[in-house]
Amino acid sequence: MKQIARMTFGSHLYGTNTPASDRDFKGVHLPSAREMLLHQTQGSFSERTKEDRTAKNTADDIDFESFALHKWFGMLAKGDANALEMLFAPRDALLFWSEEWLAIQERRDRFVSLSFVEGFVSYMKRQAAKYGIKGSRMGTVRAALALIDGWISVYGKERKLVFFQEAIEAFSEANAHSGIISIKHPNGPEQLHWEVVGRKFPLGVHVGEVRRVLQSVFDNYGARTRAAEQSDGVDWKAMSHAIRVGGQALELMREGTLTFPRADPEAPRWRERVLRLRLAGQPLGHRPGGRRQPSPQEGGRPHRRVLEQGRPVPVPGLPGGAHGPALLLGRLTSP
Repeated sequence: MKQIARMTFGSHLYGTNTPASDRDFKGVHLPSAREMLLHQTQGSFSERTKEDRTAKNTADDIDFESFALHKWFGMLAKGDANALEMLFAPRDALLFWSEEWLAIQERRDRFVSLSFVEGFVSYMKRQAAKYGIKGSRMGTVRAALALIDGWISVYGKERKLVFFQEAIEAFSEANAHSGIISIKHPNGPEQLHWEVVGRKFPLGVHVGEVRRVLQSVFDNYGARTRAAEQSDGVDWKAMSHAIRVGGQALELMREGTLTFPRADPEAPRWRERVLRLRLAGQPLGHRPGGRRQPSPQEGGRPHRRVLEQGRPVPVPGLPGGAHGPALLLGRLTSP
């Protein structure tokens, strides 16, 4: 393959890194002619120094991911946040670049649409919920294991789940991600199952087997999920990412570009701000010690609307404006 670009990514690109931050790198490559002719190209490959995937990243960990050029353009066409950030990575963030990559970046206004903001919004939602949902699921597994341990201490591992059906029903009323469901088997009648975080156990199975499976599920949860469980189901690092992406969405709407490191005055304090809001018990929309942002009618800076009658609003400086959801503007051709 031919490497087209390699760059610093993550917190070191955003300017939000700390001494404990790990190092992230992204790249774009062109598959070899043989791979393309034989249709054996891979969309991406990754390399990670961390061996224990459940452990938290440290400053010594390095993650590298490279995308095939066609894969990267496909991501860009869908408004993928990572692809957009790579497109706007500044020269001092590039560890390696080729003439092809410089040609792409010089024409980047042809590959940007305001409809890409929808991708940022989707990313924000995923970050806000990602580890929080996992944290609550982990809490259910922990509670289920404690319940089963109580059963085993009295009745042993060979007792079947059906013996504890009433207890399971009561547990499911008090805990999310748990319930008793009925499943019809192709060659038999319907059977009741205990469902815990998506795992389904027939009520005829032994509690020892259920415990073994749930312990494996519990052990596979990572450090960030465990932290989220201890924080009322919220991963505040993920929330700080959501806030950062929101700022990028606004900049893309207003200016048609992305700036790195983040130009927002509060960029270095995003994570601290989120934690401060959490400790104060205030909603994320609150601005401590600040004034309410005035609306356009009150003389505040007008926000560019993303959609107008279902179509993206053109941005000054983008040739031809922005037309059609999630479509590339123009092609990589000579001016």
